[in-house]
Amino acid sequence: MREHSDNAPVATAEQQLPAFLIEVLGELVAAERDRQRGELEVALQPLRSELSELRGQITTMLALLGGRAAPSDNVVVPKMPLKGRAIAA
Repeated sequence: MREHSDNAPVATAEQQLPAFLIEVLGELVAAERDRQRGELEVALQPLRSELSELRGQITTMLALLGGRAAPSDNVVVPKMPLKGRAIAA
């Protein structure tokens, strides 16, 4: 192998992957990424539904306990607390 001035190895023509192999590997990686995204979306859907339900319950509790806001007042509940911090009551 030849080396650049920074001593990084340089691949010779015989060591480089053929263009078609690079194309196939790229398609394989893209397909796997799409598959994993699909699995992630399926796994997250029940959690998103539960989160939506819990937000509604929090809005209702705030309305009942505080009397300041009714559910129709569109109380904004933070999506997620900052990592490592508890939500102040």
